[in-house]
Parts: sequence; C-alpha cells; structure tokens
Amino acid sequence: MDYLFATFAIVSIVFMFVFMFIGIWLFIIALKSFRQQRYNNFILEKTYQKISKISDSFLQNEGDKVYSYLTGEEDFDYKDEKSDAKLSNITDYNK
Repeated sequence: MDYLFATFAIVSIVFMFVFMFIGIWLFIIALKSFRQQRYNNFILEKTYQKISKISDSFLQNEGDKVYSYLTGEEDFDYKDEKSDAKLSNITDYNK
C-alpha cells in the first residue's frame, strides 16, 4: 500500500511541476503578445488619425457633397449606360 501511495505522490508532483512550467510560459507568452498587440493598435490608431486628417482636408478643398452618398445624405445613382451592359453580361450565364 505504501508503494502505491509513493508512486501516486511522485506522479502527482511531476504533473504539478509540468503544469506549473506550462502555465508560467503561457503567461509570459501572453504578456509578450499583449505588448505586441498594444503596439499594433497604436500604429493603426496613428495611421487612422493621419488618414482622417488627410480626408478632412480633401473634403474641405472639394466641398462637403463629394461623398455624401456614403453618409446617406444623398442617393447614390448607380444607373449608368455603360455599367448596365456589364450588369446584363454578368447575369446572363449563356454569354
């Protein structure tokens, strides 16, 4: 009986050390990936700010109604004679 208990204790200790080792390394990897993600978010935020500033200056130069169909202020007119031929070509499977 003592042999069985000793074996069980040794196996339990080995599993405890293995899981502790895996847990510590997973924690270290998670911290490194979090720092990298923070850096990527910072770069994306700066890029977004620059693009937004360029877009705002472009819209002030061109007028406020240039992209009004994107904001829903104006209906987008997609009916064009040239594009109608292309659309009918797409929907016709025999061509």
